[in-house]
Amino acid sequence: MSTKKFSLGKVLSITTGRLVSENHIDGVYEILNHMTGQSLFTHQLGMAMEKCKPVLLQAFPELALADLRSSNDSLDTWIAKDSTQQKTEAIKMWLVELRQLNPTIRAEYDVPTLENWEYSDPIQSAIDMVGADRVLAVQMGNGPSKSAQR
Repeated sequence: MSTKKFSLGKVLSITTGRLVSENHIDGVYEILNHMTGQSLFTHQLGMAMEKCKPVLLQAFPELALADLRSSNDSLDTWIAKDSTQQKTEAIKMWLVELRQLNPTIRAEYDVPTLENWEYSDPIQSAIDMVGADRVLAVQMGNGPSKSAQR
């Protein structure tokens, strides 16, 4: 099992379901791709989060014990800003406050990979979710796609 360092915001984005990663949704992709060992598509994020959240909370129990709810009020207030830059700064300030209120919470975590993740073909998982008639796969490069050959 390999590990990789991720910021508190990225880890909390998975454990809380609140997007508090400093690089927004990119951070969610980064940590979930690392944990699963797969380059996930958007529709696969929810399933990956369900598998990754308990692993993160088991590895870092201080995140489960931290009183995030008391800080959420300030987060909601701080992110009710007009610009993305203001929201990003507000999230940074909220994370600083959270660490001050909970000294066991670190700025970075060595996040493990999942031991039990099975590769999920992104096209097949989309078909499983919404049906083959609603999925159009386009092959990039030479030749027509499989969908175009139907």
